[in-house]
This record gives sequence, C-alpha cells and structure tokens, in this order.
Amino acid sequence: MDKGNFTNLRLLAILFFVLIAQLGGNFNAAAAEGTLKWSYATGAGILSSPAIDSDGTIYVGSGDNKLYAFNSDGTLKWSYITGGDVSISSPAIGSDGTIYLGGVGNKLYALNSDGTLKWSYSTGGTFVSSPAIASDGTIYVGTESEGKLYAINSNGTLKWFYTAGSHVYVAPVIGSDGTIYVGSYYNHLLHAVNPNGTVKWTYDAGGDIGATSLAIGSDGTIYVGTLDEAGTDRSLHAVNPNGTKKWSFPTGKITASPVIDSDGTIYVGSLTNNNLYAFNPDGTLKWSYLTGNMINASAAVGSDGTIYIGSMDGKLYALNSNGTLKWSYTSNAIAYSSPAIGQDGTVYIGSTDNKLYAINGSGRLADTPWPMFHHDLRHTGNVTAVINTTYVLTVTKSGSGSGTVTSSDGGIDCGSSCSKEYDSGESVTLTATQDSGSSFTGWSGGGCSGVGECTITMNEAITVSGIFDDTTPPNVSIVATPNILWPPNHKMVDVRIDGSATDVTSGIASVVITVSDEYGIYNMPVSGFGSTIQLEAWRDGSDKDGRVYTITVIATDMAGNQSTATTMVTVPHDMRK
Repeated sequence: MDKGNFTNLRLLAILFFVLIAQLGGNFNAAAAEGTLKWSYATGAGILSSPAIDSDGTIYVGSGDNKLYAFNSDGTLKWSYITGGDVSISSPAIGSDGTIYLGGVGNKLYALNSDGTLKWSYSTGGTFVSSPAIASDGTIYVGTESEGKLYAINSNGTLKWFYTAGSHVYVAPVIGSDGTIYVGSYYNHLLHAVNPNGTVKWTYDAGGDIGATSLAIGSDGTIYVGTLDEAGTDRSLHAVNPNGTKKWSFPTGKITASPVIDSDGTIYVGSLTNNNLYAFNPDGTLKWSYLTGNMINASAAVGSDGTIYIGSMDGKLYALNSNGTLKWSYTSNAIAYSSPAIGQDGTVYIGSTDNKLYAINGSGRLADTPWPMFHHDLRHTGNVTAVINTTYVLTVTKSGSGSGTVTSSDGGIDCGSSCSKEYDSGESVTLTATQDSGSSFTGWSGGGCSGVGECTITMNEAITVSGIFDDTTPPNVSIVATPNILWPPNHKMVDVRIDGSATDVTSGIASVVITVSDEYGIYNMPVSGFGSTIQLEAWRDGSDKDGRVYTITVIATDMAGNQSTATTMVTVPHDMRK
C-alpha cells in the first residue's frame, strides 16, 4: 500500500470514530450489556427504587418533591408535585394502576395512572417507609417518628394502626397468610402482625433494624438485617414463620433488604465492609464480592441469573451467579437506589446526581421467591404477588375462507397453535396468509385493521381475529344418461342425472337442478344428483334441429359464490348422419 492510500484510510478511520462520538458512542452498542440506554435528570437526588407498571411505565420519586412517570424510551410521561421529599420512599403500584407514595412528611399519596391525585392520608408522624399492598387492596406503611404501622383502606380511610414501640424505617412485607412483617429500630424488634392489626409475635434481633425492607423465602422464612450502632448485632437473621430464630450470620451493618434467588440463595449487601454476600438457605456463606465502597441498596436478580447491585463507589455491578464480575457501569453517583429490571432486560436505577439511569442488561426480572427490593416490579411487598405479568394472545379465524395467522416470534401458527402467553409490554406482530381460493380481508380486535401486519403491545389479554373470505366459486359438473331419445314415439324415457358440486374452501350451501325444454312444456326441479327423471321422446316434425331438453345445475358455496353447469338431452329430427 502506498503512503497516500494509507493516509486516506487513517483519515476515514478518524472520521468514523468522530461520528461515533457525536452519536453518543452508541453505534452497535444499543443492545450491549452494561451500556447506557438513556438517563433523565430530575431536580434532585433519587435514593429509592423505581417501580414499573405492566404497561412499562417507570415511576420514581425525587428529592425535588416530585413523583416522575417515564415511558420506557426515557421520555417524561408526567410528574406530580408532593408536599415533601419523596426520594427515599419507593412507590408501590396497586392492581388497578393506583400509585402509592410516601415521603419526608406525614402524607401517603394515592395517584391515578394519569398523574392526578386520587386521595392522600395524613399519618401522625413522618415516614420514609415504602408502602406495601395486600391482596385485598389494603396499604401498609410505617411511620418514623411515632413508630406505628398503619393499615389504610384502598379508598384512603384508616383501617387500623399498630404501635411498634420505636421508629419504623422498614417497608412492611406481607406473607402468604396475610401476616404483615415490619421492623422497629431502637427496640430491635421484628413484628409479625395479623391482618386485623393484632400482634402475632415479636422477635428480638439484638440490634437496630433499619434496613429498607425484609424478604420472605418460599418456606416462609423471614430475612432481616441489623445495623446496631453500638455494635451489639450487625447480622443477617433468618427467622422461622413462628418467630423463632433459624440462624444469623455476622455481616457488618445491613441497611438494605435481602433478595432471594431461585435456588434459595440469599443476597445482601453490607454497609460496613463493602461486600455483597451470597448465603445458602442453611446460613452458610456461599461467596462474597467486594465492591469499592459501602452497599446501601438491595440487589435485583435477572432471569439469566445475573445479580445487579449498586454501590456507593458510584457503580452498578452485574455479577454472575458464582460471584464473579460480569460487568460494571460507572456514574460516580449511584449509591442508595435499588435496581429494577424491566421486561426487556433494561436495568433502572436512581442516583444522587439527580438522574434516573436506564442501562442495557440481559433477561427480565427472575421469577424467584424474592428477586428484588419489595418483591416485585410494582413494589407490593407481597409474597403472593405475581413477579412477571403475562397476558394471553388468542388468535381466531373467521369468515368463509381459510388461511393461516403466524406471529413474529413463531409462537403462534394458527393453524394448530392459536394462543400464547407474552410478557407485559412485549410487542407481537401477526401476519395473515390466505389459502388458495381465499382472500384475507382484514383484522378484528387488538386495535388492528386493514390487510397488512397486525402489531400488538401486550398490556392485557387480547383476542385478534383474522378474516378470510372464500372468493372461488364451486366446481360443478352434470351428465344426463341417455342424452339422445329415439325413436320419437311419444313414450316417456327414464333419464338419469349424475354430476358433482364441490367447494374445498367454504363448502357447498345448496345445489339446485332444473330441467326445461325449448317448447316451454318442461320447467321443473330435479331432486338431486343420482335422480331419474322422465322425458318425452317426441319432437315436432317441423323442428329440423330436433327437440332439446336443457338440464341446469346451480351450485352455491357458503360464501355465496355460484357456479352453473348444463347438459342437454336431444330428440333429433332424424338419425341420419
């Protein structure tokens, strides 16, 4: 290569990388794990965990007193101004789409999905606890200064309150039997409260309980961390459903809730020694991973086994299930927010630089006993809540014709397979292919119309019908035996009518056979193929062409298409050739 050509290639390479830099470095990286998808700057820091609704909307509170609602592409949907800092209390989403949020103040807010206020309830003290939602719609929230657990009806009225005896920082969680579990700070107690507000039992953890929340295992074990300032107890505790101690492990201060993998592995971070710990269900240490600073947030587990955890070193870490590093993303401000994983694998996390980050990950949220902060993407804190919402897409076919409807992912081939479950927010494209003799005339349902592809976003159970019409007339034939009557002696002769009428697309609706003659004497129906009729063997002697009987069959298919066929029986003038 000569020097001139080499110089030109270098210039092209430089221009290429300049272009990539101007595009934000996202060339061929939009789907690369650990890369930035988008970020949005709010007016203050975000310490809480984002909640994600079934339609993909992301909700997160900020220190600027606002609750933000974002579309999955990072555009702002709406924001609502509250009366105080809502950066700590993570929002929770009810089954009807109502968003519940508390903050540094004494109000619990209930917002409609369009960002308008539904109601607010004033407690007797400030709270930073995240709300939990029971299966019957009851909202549970703890207060800091008065140390109470409140039960609020879904219409915003008080159901009951329970006095915990000390500050409640912990977001309540709900067991499979409806028991509410909540921790109180200075008296070191884990409380089990019945759904009617009476105490079931208390467990003395021996240290301050200030973790953001708890976790519940598949066997009902409650996991809670302590952070005793005096150093008495700084451990992860496993508590049996009856309130007795199962085991504990000294970890250093724990201020974030544990999460649980599909095999029962418990992950929890330490504020003291910067480690993310992985424990076996029996309390033995599986592994630990050292980050660059304190861990003040909960982890989240992806469906491919990836564990995501933020550290106060400003990094989001993605770890393999064996505790090795997969990748890390640096913002220099990730510290307190617990990550949430969208249905498409995007990892959402807040930051003290005021931004919500969306980072490309792999796999949706794992369907495990407790895969993230407050259990699920809606932050219900309810062990019975569905982890991943799925909806069934059902395809039917209508009309008089035939054809096949297939989906872009191959899951529907209707044909034989006409329904499939899809993740909430997943996009599916349906294509209709008409069979020979049919025409595809359009869609019904799912918001689709016209004869092109039908693209649906699965935010509810949907039924779509592909309409195929039969456009081909039936195949029809007719034969008369004999077809010549001789001699013309006025006798009645038996004539058999045979033939067929078929339609492979929609089927035959009717067959009408008639016989007539040119003299106007005969005009009568024939009962069907295989019938025998009698015709007169006679013709007018002056009729040089002879007498002609015409037998006509008209076949109509189920779509209304018709075909006609005729045959003739002749009484010749004479039989001379």
